[in-house]
Amino acid sequence: GKKSNEVISFYQSDLDSYGITSIQTIELTVEAMDSSSWETLVTGDVITLTTDAPRETQALDDSGIPALDQNGLQIVVRGVKTDDGLWGPEVMLYLSNQTGRDITVQADDFSVNGYMITPILSCNVIDGKVAYSTIYLDAEELEKNGIDQIDTIECTFVVCDPNTWDTIFESGPVTIQIPN
Repeated sequence: GKKSNEVISFYQSDLDSYGITSIQTIELTVEAMDSSSWETLVTGDVITLTTDAPRETQALDDSGIPALDQNGLQIVVRGVKTDDGLWGPEVMLYLSNQTGRDITVQADDFSVNGYMITPILSCNVIDGKVAYSTIYLDAEELEKNGIDQIDTIECTFVVCDPNTWDTIFESGPVTIQIPN
């Protein structure tokens, strides 16, 4: 029975790294969840917000190392950011979803230079849209394994339904050589 005024914030560093110089349109849905069980109570329709920024075509930067092109999902590794990361190095991704449905992409069975590492990646991508996302790595975990430079990443990508968490498909092992 209460009200709340909230703010949606964007990190300028994220916008810069994705090549977004002005925000013209934002598409989003609002979801209400039970604070105890995290059960979704209500999901709104897609809301489109249009700003007064000058209209210009946003160039999508899909340059990098192709990592996956399967069942309508394309993933490109745009590089590894080793400084200013939240917990440590960050693997920068470009994802394009042409699967015919909304998806959540996660990484599993993840290794760096042959050592198993626990990554953080959970990226929702609406059908027909692209996303820039990040695989977060823990600097302490890398250090424990004597990794001071990322040469090779191997993982599987798990694609789930964002509402039911049912697995839609899982890639086979993907190996990415990181140029240094």
